[in-house]
Amino acid sequence: MLNVGSEKLNKQDIEDIVSLTSMQEGILFHHLSETGSDTYIEQFHFRITGAVHSHHFIAAWNSVARSNEMLRAVYRWSGLEKPVQIIRRQAELPIRIARSAEAGVNRENLALEARRLVQLTTHPFRIDLVILSESESEMIVTFHHILFDGWSSHLLLQEFIAAYTILTEGIQAHESGRKTPFKQFVLWKKKKETPTQLEFWKSYLKGHTAQTEIPYVDKNYKGSQAQKGHSYRLSIPEAVTSKVHASASMNEATVSALLYMAWGITLQKYNSNQDVMFGITLSGRPPEISGIDQMAGLFINTVPLRFNVECDQSVSSILKQTHRMLLEMREFEHTPLARINTCLDFDRQQNTFSSIVVVENYPADERMPANPPIRIDLMSKRETTNYDLVLEFAIKDTIQVTMHYDAVRIAEEDVARMAGHLYQAIEQIVDAPSIHSSDIRLLSDQEIHEMDIFNETDQPFSLQTTIVQRFEDAAAKYPDHTAVVYRDKRMTYRELQQKSAELAAHLAHRGVQSGSVVGLMVEQDMRLVVGMLGILRAGAAFVPVDPHYPVDRIHYMIKDSGADIMVSHHPFMHVLPEMNCLDMDSCTAEERPASPTIMPADLAYVIYTSGTTGKPKGVMIEHISLVNLCCWMVDYLEIRETDRASQYASMSFDAAVIEIFPYLISGASVHMLEKSHRLDIGRMNAYFESNKITAAFLPPQVCEQFMEHPNHSLRFLLTGGDVLRISRETNYRLINLYGPTENTVVTTYYPVDKPAGPNIPIGRPIANGQVYILDPHGNRQPVGVPGELHIAGAGLSRGYLHHPELTSKAFVNARWGQQTRLYRSGDLAKWNKSGNVEFLGRIDNQVKVRGYRIELGEIEKHLLDTGDIKEAVVLSAGMQGENYLCAFYVPRHSEVAVDTIKGSLAGVLPAYMIPKQFVQVEQLPLTPNGKIDKRRLLDQAGELSNDEPQRYSPASPLERQIYEIWSSLLDKNQFSTEDNFFEIGGDSILLMRMHAKIDKLFPGKITVQHIFAYPTIAKLAAFIRGDGNLKIGASKLPQLLLPADFFGSRASNEGDTTFKIKMDPAVLLSLKEIMRKHTFTEIDVLLAAYVFTMAQWIKQPVVGFHFIALQDKLFYPIDCDLGKKEEFIEIMNDISRSTSDKESAAPLRLLQRSNSEESPAYTIHCSFADCRGGIYADIPSVYDLSVGVTDEEGQTGLICHYNSTLLLKSKVRTFMNMYVAVLNQISQKMK
Repeated sequence: MLNVGSEKLNKQDIEDIVSLTSMQEGILFHHLSETGSDTYIEQFHFRITGAVHSHHFIAAWNSVARSNEMLRAVYRWSGLEKPVQIIRRQAELPIRIARSAEAGVNRENLALEARRLVQLTTHPFRIDLVILSESESEMIVTFHHILFDGWSSHLLLQEFIAAYTILTEGIQAHESGRKTPFKQFVLWKKKKETPTQLEFWKSYLKGHTAQTEIPYVDKNYKGSQAQKGHSYRLSIPEAVTSKVHASASMNEATVSALLYMAWGITLQKYNSNQDVMFGITLSGRPPEISGIDQMAGLFINTVPLRFNVECDQSVSSILKQTHRMLLEMREFEHTPLARINTCLDFDRQQNTFSSIVVVENYPADERMPANPPIRIDLMSKRETTNYDLVLEFAIKDTIQVTMHYDAVRIAEEDVARMAGHLYQAIEQIVDAPSIHSSDIRLLSDQEIHEMDIFNETDQPFSLQTTIVQRFEDAAAKYPDHTAVVYRDKRMTYRELQQKSAELAAHLAHRGVQSGSVVGLMVEQDMRLVVGMLGILRAGAAFVPVDPHYPVDRIHYMIKDSGADIMVSHHPFMHVLPEMNCLDMDSCTAEERPASPTIMPADLAYVIYTSGTTGKPKGVMIEHISLVNLCCWMVDYLEIRETDRASQYASMSFDAAVIEIFPYLISGASVHMLEKSHRLDIGRMNAYFESNKITAAFLPPQVCEQFMEHPNHSLRFLLTGGDVLRISRETNYRLINLYGPTENTVVTTYYPVDKPAGPNIPIGRPIANGQVYILDPHGNRQPVGVPGELHIAGAGLSRGYLHHPELTSKAFVNARWGQQTRLYRSGDLAKWNKSGNVEFLGRIDNQVKVRGYRIELGEIEKHLLDTGDIKEAVVLSAGMQGENYLCAFYVPRHSEVAVDTIKGSLAGVLPAYMIPKQFVQVEQLPLTPNGKIDKRRLLDQAGELSNDEPQRYSPASPLERQIYEIWSSLLDKNQFSTEDNFFEIGGDSILLMRMHAKIDKLFPGKITVQHIFAYPTIAKLAAFIRGDGNLKIGASKLPQLLLPADFFGSRASNEGDTTFKIKMDPAVLLSLKEIMRKHTFTEIDVLLAAYVFTMAQWIKQPVVGFHFIALQDKLFYPIDCDLGKKEEFIEIMNDISRSTSDKESAAPLRLLQRSNSEESPAYTIHCSFADCRGGIYADIPSVYDLSVGVTDEEGQTGLICHYNSTLLLKSKVRTFMNMYVAVLNQISQKMK
């Protein structure tokens, strides 16, 4: 009754046994490592016009199978050192014929079922025919890609039409002769694998150090499964297609070379890197094999195309280079990709490239009948691979582009966007052969218009005033309002106006006038506000100098600024050099009031920032820019005279500007925080609440800790100056700010309305400001594509004081029409779809590890998500020329074991993103500006030991056995039991061979997936021994891997759903007879049927779940392998033993599932419960699918509870209907 294993083959039926090519081995590897997915299962939908005779249809396809051995091939690998393909002498193809009028015939369901029925061991090729009418039908051809390639499918279809024509027209049927066997190609290919091949690829790939990325791939999705088979189509107009052919011909190149170049240029712009790489799939049919062009089989090979060309040359020149490059590769194009991968410094568990390009240019078949009785047109095709994106070009009258993609990792709108960018590149290449690739623009006019909307920020602020005038207006309106508070001292607006006027008068007496630069070095108390306003009211610009800076830095800033005078007080006066100094504590009202003419374009202040040369540089900000910023803040934050703001930032940090001036032009008060409050977040929060502080600014590292304290006084909290990594639910508005000093403190803002994801945006530009994301050549980058953030608008600085050469480098003119002045921030960023900017890091500090670009913020976010860590920073350190990651963390409670942290990260991050060093610190050191002091952290870390890493030898006979297998496969013996297989030379092909060898020693113990999960000898041995602490995934609950189409949208939020099914009393009566006959319990029968149904539903022989006995409040782990069972009664025997094993049972109360635990993608946790004598609601809410048998009012029934945020309701309904149907069949067949 039950047969889920491979069909046994009669030796007399075997024509040949053939090794797999390396390409086939790679496809088989992905088939085995992605259990439950339909990767590499292809499906073509054809429309047939003309009457179809069913018997001729079947006979024609069987005729094609007799001529083409790959249609008679099946595959075996279990228990074999190397997998093989077995060619059968005779094979009746599985062909189903249905009529659409028949009940239950649904073409979509037929196609889905056909994909499920494709089995490598039995039927890797099948046909479905749906007859719609006498003159119209649909044909669905489903096959595994391991059989043959696109060229072959073209040949097979032509042969079918020819065979069908012969049969229907009564022409004498004759079988075409057998073709050249595929084995000849396999032998030829093995001879081509020589050391010379690898030498070429090593030279070709030398210096390529970073994986080429597709920016639209969702990196935060860590799933092992996907929703592949989705495609997007683009038709290149006939006129453009003609130009493509003409351009290729004019440059003595192929059309393929031009299309490769177009995608290469697109990837260069996506990655802001001239050295990019993608895969190309070549036909792989060597002409020296006779009849190769008429053979069906998998001849193609995928190899990397490294597109590394200078961007300052014409596309015509680049096209010629690309063509020459392809000619040079031709001799080496048959090298297996797994071997090529060994020439790269990449993580070998990852794909070498994210995209591949396939150019279809199949030869015309001259054997096609002139007037066939039927016409076949391709309606659609579904192709799946293990790559994120496959670009397929069909060269016809018009070039047809099909982009196959993984719908979980790439959104359809983004695929459409990429198709548009590719078209833009092709069009400009053929229209302007002399254009430099650096000048090619990916954006369409429509995209540019959409992005311009992001920058529509015009606000009619009155910018023809100065910050002084704005303050004086507020002082006149609110003279008795408190302006500044420090400790127990208060100063009204009238007093502040008077004090600042006295200082301005003294400065004027000392020769200060409009245009002067005045240094300000004071304690961070009321003097700071008086000093700033007094200098401004004298017509000068203030230069804040932190008195706690090193003396050398203080002297450098004073000298570099050319300050006319320094305003300070005791005890700081003695630190100042010999120069004109004014002690502001001695100022009186004796001097004549200053009355300078101050213009909006005059300097307001000069702030010194760190410079790339090691010397700080002064940024000049004008009144007009400061007024624009303050007006935006007042308007957006609705600042009013009743507000009370805190002043936290160091005076040398320009954030102090936004803590003071927006409030002083509004009649609000500013509370200067003393040092003890700034250093103690609890005390600071208490001060906020007791003083009713409504507005505050805190650096991100402080802000993240502050949010853990409940606060009821604030209206809003601003943060900025560094990366905000986490947010929490608060009673106040949290606003994330971004802005370099060169653009007056704030460039963009983002209201964090709810706890955000791994990368909290920095938002949109403020009023009268614009933001552009540009590539290295000054072209605007599309939405979603990283580039350098450039800034324009009213906030732009005048430049760097006394450094025109630095100013000219940092402030440039835009390359588009209008003369827009831009500041080059040096920050990497991108627009997201909602029109917000996301900060990605510093361009000049890009972190790369083992060829991969690393986003340190992502690792930091996952460290914080562990729940054991309060604060974390990940930095890149260097050792012997190699970069490695170092994590610094502050534990939330006591010490946290590094192994625990690593284990948590391993569940959500790839190996190359897990830090090599972990350093626990009491607190993260901050700079005076509130940013993390990275230099001090790295000093604490020291260097990793330069000694050879400790080598662990096999510690048990089992480890020794695995060690010897690895040694034979890798041809080396200098490695450790803790080494990762892929990091010491392993690849996908060797992994399959390793699996075969281990499976011989321990049959059925491990799968290919297990080796992926446990890639070291120590872990693999522990898993084989059955160590209880090793489980696949994060959760300890049994897991079942389901096909991707069982799952709904990740955005779904329906919650849990329950439904009930009544059981047929006649079926129950029959089941009871079976129980008496075979001495089983009712639950044994129900459970066995559940296991059988689940295996059929998920297309896997091994089913693991929990059986719950609610009356006893116990659960039993059940693990049943149907692959070893021939009869249903064997399943019941297994179930009976498991449910009788009281030692394996455990109390229900022990079941728990942490919110932080993430299971591998497309896995669910299942249970089956006997609810009789218990309450169904008592089942712990840890399962995604729970089925139970109930007894309500004497009626036995079924109850199903499922998590609809994961599973589609239709799929669960199908499962339950299948289960009921299986019970019905059992009741009839086992009586």
